[in-house]
Order: sequence, then C-alpha cells, then structure tokens
Amino acid sequence: MAEQQRLKEQKLKELGTRWRRMELKERKVLEEAEQEKQRKSKVVTAEANLHQQIEQHVGVNRERYQELLANPDPDVVKPRHYLEPATSEQEAAVKGLLEAAGAAKDIACAYWVHHEELRMRYERSKAGLQADSSRILKKESTTTNHVLNRKDLAFLGDFDRSVNEFCLWHGTGRLEGAAGICANGFDIAYVGSAVGTAWGHGFYFADSAATSMSYTGAGIRGGDACNGSPGLQ
Repeated sequence: MAEQQRLKEQKLKELGTRWRRMELKERKVLEEAEQEKQRKSKVVTAEANLHQQIEQHVGVNRERYQELLANPDPDVVKPRHYLEPATSEQEAAVKGLLEAAGAAKDIACAYWVHHEELRMRYERSKAGLQADSSRILKKESTTTNHVLNRKDLAFLGDFDRSVNEFCLWHGTGRLEGAAGICANGFDIAYVGSAVGTAWGHGFYFADSAATSMSYTGAGIRGGDACNGSPGLQ
C-alpha cells in the first residue's frame, strides 16, 4: 500500500510538473504573440508617421500637387514636384538590389519623384551626349549591370551605355536634404554644409549602394564616394 501511494504521488507530481510546463509554454506563446502584435502596431504607426513627415517635408502626392497648382491664390506656394509611392513589388526588387550590392537594409518606404522640369533638362542633356557618343570613353557600372540583368528591376528604365548612363547612389541623412534634391535636383546653390569637399565642392555619388548607405547616418561626411573635380558646380 505504501508503495502504491508513493507511485500515485509520484505520478501526480509528474502530472503537475507537465501541467506547469505546458502552462509556461502556453503563456510564453501568448506573450510572444502579444509582443509581435505590439511590434506590428508600432511599425504601422511609425510608417504612418514617416509618410506624414515625408508629405510635410519632402513632397506632396499627385492629388495634392494638382490641387496646389490649380489654386488661384498667389500666396499659395506651387510645388515643383510630387511623390508617388512605389509598389510593394518594386520595393522588394530595390531591396534585392541593395542586398546584392552588400547594403542589405529594410526599406521603410520608396517613392517615385516626378519633376517635369528636371526630367526635360535631363533628356536634353542626354540627347546632347548621344549626338557625340562616339567620342565618349565607355565605362562599366556594377549596379547598372545588376539592374539590366534582372527583369524585376525593368521599371527603373533602360540605361544608354553609349553615353555611360548609369544607376548611381547618393546618401543623405536628413529629410531636408532629400527635399532639396527632389525640388531642385543636385544643385550646389541649394545645399548647405553637408556638401562633399574632399575631392572638390560638389555632390558625391557611388556605384556601390553600401558606400552611399554609409552617408545616411548622423554626421554626414563628404568624401570618398567618388573622385570629383575641384570647383565642380
């Protein structure tokens, strides 16, 4: 009888231990689910806030752009560009391009910048180069080669290798910097102290996304992304 009682108590103890383990496991699962729910909620809130910041400081959407242009009030500032969100497929493709370039980062958001004046200026300059393309020394671009070899990046457009038309990267650590570029292009007259000077005054671009990514943190350094000419305007 004593042995049976001991075995019974042992089984009850084992059952109690198993129950506590199951309870702890279930509690852990619930806690992890709640943490994931809170994380996703924070991400959604952060993304919403980011889009608001971009709308306020970098550029308006197409609808707002058209409204402001149509406003007859002379005191209303007429924007020169508008932003259009990239699709989820385009964001995924750009992320893949960043990863291939050794600069794997999560993309908070991606936008197309529409600026008719800058587009026309670009096309005129490109046409001028194409007319004299036989005299241009041909170069290679790692990033552009990645783009041309991937169908999911076709939305970035064609690149005319006869005039060394490449896909280059530029990093900036402030929304104000992105706003200036969207509104005025890479115009030295509209920038502040963050302009690179190590190789001459001007903007710095890189074929490597990882290089430009290093310039997006606090305390932007101008310098070694590429070799520029002194006094570049």
